[in-house]
Amino acid sequence: MYSSKESSIQSNYGQLDADDTNGVGPENIFWNSTPDHGVYFVCFQQYRFSLDASPMNPIVATVEVKQMQQVIRTFNKTFTSPGSTENKCNNMLDTYLGSITY
Repeated sequence: MYSSKESSIQSNYGQLDADDTNGVGPENIFWNSTPDHGVYFVCFQQYRFSLDASPMNPIVATVEVKQMQQVIRTFNKTFTSPGSTENKCNNMLDTYLGSITY
């Protein structure tokens, strides 16, 4: 999703409208229309931080998922080593934070 701000089939037509380029957040992803029903994986890719994550320099990722008329879901994870640089998201990668069912 992050490689392009445009919606596409790869992002299930989600769009990135706030892209953090200074490393302090936040970023925002939205859908113009109701996304397809299914399970959505939530991942965090460490990209262009001034220092890689380490035990002395942890990177904390917080992702909030807001769905209409639903309680906000929050995913947190602390990274203490550089993560995968693959632009992929699945539940077997160290970048995985959790999933939601829509």
